[in-house]
Amino acid sequence: MSEELAPETPDKPAVPELLPFLTLSDAVVFPSMVIPLIVQGEREVKAIENAALGQKVVGLFWRRKPGEGFDPQDIGQTGTAAYIVRLMRLANGSIQLLIQGLARIQIQQLVHTDPYPLARVRSLPDPSDAPPRWRDRHAGP
Repeated sequence: MSEELAPETPDKPAVPELLPFLTLSDAVVFPSMVIPLIVQGEREVKAIENAALGQKVVGLFWRRKPGEGFDPQDIGQTGTAAYIVRLMRLANGSIQLLIQGLARIQIQQLVHTDPYPLARVRSLPDPSDAPPRWRDRHAGP
C-alpha cells in the first residue's frame, strides 16, 4: 500500500508515494499549469493507463536528450506530479491527455523501468509557502 505524501483537498488530489512517470523533452510542467499532451509509445501508454486506473496522478520529468530510449541519467531529479483531467484514446493507439500540475516532486528511488517507469517520490515544499522574510531577501529586482 502506498503512502500519500501531500494531503488531499477537495480541489487537489493527493500525491502518492509511488508514481508512474513520463519524461518530456519539449515541455516543462509546473504546479497549477494545465496543458494538453499526446502520449505515444508502448512504455508511455502503459504508464498513463496505470495512473488512470488508480489515483489519476502521474509524474512528469524533463528529459535532457530527446529520443525514444529511456536513460535514467538523462532525466531531471525534480519534476511535477500531475492530475489527469481528461483522457481520450486515439485510433492509432496513442492517448490524448489534459493534465494539471499538482506539486513539485523529487525522485527518491527508481523502482522499475519495465513495463513503464515507476519511482518512489517525495513532495517538495512550494516556494511560495516560504516565510515572507526569506522570500523578500531572495526576490528578484
